[in-house]
Amino acid sequence: MDLLRSLLHRPLPTDDKYSRGVVGFITGSVAYPGAALLGIDAAMRTGVGMVRYLGPVSVGAMVLATHPEVVLQDGRCQAWVLGSGVGPEANQQTEKILEILRTDNVAVVDAGALELVNFESVQAGCVLTPHAGELSRLLERLGEGVSRAEIEANPAKYAVQAAILTKQT
Repeated sequence: MDLLRSLLHRPLPTDDKYSRGVVGFITGSVAYPGAALLGIDAAMRTGVGMVRYLGPVSVGAMVLATHPEVVLQDGRCQAWVLGSGVGPEANQQTEKILEILRTDNVAVVDAGALELVNFESVQAGCVLTPHAGELSRLLERLGEGVSRAEIEANPAKYAVQAAILTKQT
């Protein structure tokens, strides 16, 4: 808890949106808008300075209906949340996810974005957040065939294995 306290502070009168942090989201889709809405709502509750959202126009409208302060355009971010609810048909989202992963960013990588990451050349520092099925597919892609049931029986073991194989968190 002391480490957490050393990293986080109460906002000061001199803080602005950039000193409090800007997080970008490339999440959600027409089929899964809740992925964007839930993640953005959680981020807003942390006291982050600003949230950016890049995704389908219809999902952006839902985001603005619940959080009108969210910015629906690309720009400077200190961290990114990528892939939750993003399907393979999301061409613009996919291109931007790949661009972010090729640069020196910090990114939470989930769901659809996990399938895009080339761990041999990724430049971003990634925190991977797969559920058991996604982790099974990821480990299979990395040459380690492990079933969802095996992962559910020993999740810590396979999380460590994925961290070692990907060199990510």
